Amino acid sequence: MVNVTIKGVRAVGHPSGRLARIADEHGDVYDLPPQAALTRFFPPDWPPRPGDVWANDVGMSFFALQADSDSDADGLWLVDVAGDHTRARGLLAGEAARLSLAHREQLEPAAIPGRTPAEQRRYGLVFNAVSRALSEVGRFALLSDRQRITELVLQDLDEDGGDGP
Repeated sequence: MVNVTIKGVRAVGHPSGRLARIADEHGDVYDLPPQAALTRFFPPDWPPRPGDVWANDVGMSFFALQADSDSDADGLWLVDVAGDHTRARGLLAGEAARLSLAHREQLEPAAIPGRTPAEQRRYGLVFNAVSRALSEVGRFALLSDRQRITELVLQDLDEDGGDGP
């Protein structure tokens, strides 16, 4: 008898619920025997996205923020309430496994009552631009605050005739 280790594969559900399946990098799926054990080393919603709130196993919260433009392209930071931070990519698998997604906002707003599809697209473009700008400067803003800022930007554009500066 031997032990077999296969690292870094994606687990997928099995119709029976009793067996495990894994998928390779091409999406091909393989059934595992009943004695196979799967161990998750990254949370199911990993990697973090800007604006996420993550919690560790002792209840401490972390906000996911995009690093400055001077940093590398995938420089995402997890910042705790005290302002201490760590690079998300630098987390060891064991540390990441202790995190769970507490909140992820949907950046594309759902249908907005009383607005045409064109008005909703316009709102979505401004909302996403506001969210991205806040993230780039490392500012966390509640969804309600970002919605209010979006409304004010749209109001200002409408008052100026939407022609810009």
